[in-house]
Amino acid sequence: MMQQAQDARTALMALSQDLTYFNLEHYRRISGRFSLRQLGVWCRDAVIRLGGTVLPVGEFWQILTPDCLKTFSQVAPRYEFVTFDRELAMRKKKCELLGVGHPLIDALVAYLQNAPFSGDATILPADGVKSGVVEARYRVTWDRADQGSSSSVVRVSVNGECNVDEGGFDAERLERDQAAPVTAPLKLPLEAEARTEEAIRLWTASRRTEMPEGTIVRCELLGVSVVV
Repeated sequence: MMQQAQDARTALMALSQDLTYFNLEHYRRISGRFSLRQLGVWCRDAVIRLGGTVLPVGEFWQILTPDCLKTFSQVAPRYEFVTFDRELAMRKKKCELLGVGHPLIDALVAYLQNAPFSGDATILPADGVKSGVVEARYRVTWDRADQGSSSSVVRVSVNGECNVDEGGFDAERLERDQAAPVTAPLKLPLEAEARTEEAIRLWTASRRTEMPEGTIVRCELLGVSVVV
């Protein structure tokens, strides 16, 4: 029995990667806070926003790819029977599970991160936060010679004074049934933009003392939200 167990382990290792050094804590640190279901909501909205089509087909979705994404490598003009439900994909044959790493999702992310895409404003429910607050989200990237690059999202709230919140991810406030519709892009007023830029500059300056000498910091405005 011991020999059979050893043979089975050897066969499993031959079919999969070496898991000898796998550490669950390392995975938890990179697993993120967003679910496949939330990714699906974002993907469907983004495809429609870019001029594509998303149609329900029973438990699945049919996606007609927007023209602006068809030039990306390995992106098909249409996708039949796709899902963002891992359990459903395991039960049903001839369906396609979409997620990060899939050509369509990666193309969406790449396109929406391009500078020419102006983006939209998100109107968030107050949910304990004082209404009337304008929130700007920045991606802050630290380039360290000894450890490579790392990025995080920070949120700057503008309401009388600027407050920087390092916990910039708030998926629970971005649910479809909570967000109000947006009909036009929104830009920060010039005064508010200057104040958020100053707040980010001061915040990064205070954090720079914790970084190794020679670290380069880059800040990029990701989007603007209004709390109502």
